[in-house]
Amino acid sequence: MIPNPPASAPPPPNPGQFPTSLLDRVNQLTQLTRKAADRANEAEAKISRLQKWIQDRGGMPKADEIIARDTTGKLGDLVRENQALNQVLRDYESALEMVMGKFRSQANSVQREKRELEIKANALLQEERQKSYVLSEENALLRQRLNQAMVVMREALEADENEDEQNVRVSALLEENQGLRRMLGIAV
Repeated sequence: MIPNPPASAPPPPNPGQFPTSLLDRVNQLTQLTRKAADRANEAEAKISRLQKWIQDRGGMPKADEIIARDTTGKLGDLVRENQALNQVLRDYESALEMVMGKFRSQANSVQREKRELEIKANALLQEERQKSYVLSEENALLRQRLNQAMVVMREALEADENEDEQNVRVSALLEENQGLRRMLGIAV
């Protein structure tokens, strides 16, 4: 069973808080524990002085007994408070260790996933570069073939134009020849 923290101690942090606030809380609890220990030491010193004073006087009057009981009661309260604070501190430390363990696990998982994604991205990039190179080579080859086809088409067009011109010339010459034969009266 975890003892309730004393009224002066703030409530434990929410589980969703960041580890830094948890560390701050642990530091605060450590300081409170030290203060409680100091107060317990002061009370013990007072008790020792009172006991020495009582021994020096040879006995303790009734008022001194009451003061000693009050001091002993305060010392017991301080010891119990110190124990409760130590327990709370241990609980916070174990909670902090658990949170930090989960944080480390998550950080490692994120780093591992990041490395895997970088490897996949590099592989995809290399694959895309290879495809781009292949397409570039294919594009250059197709352009070269297109240029060759255009040259052949130009030559064919020029040949057709030359052939058409020759056909027109031959036709014109044949007509002229027939016209001359008619004029000369040569049989066609």
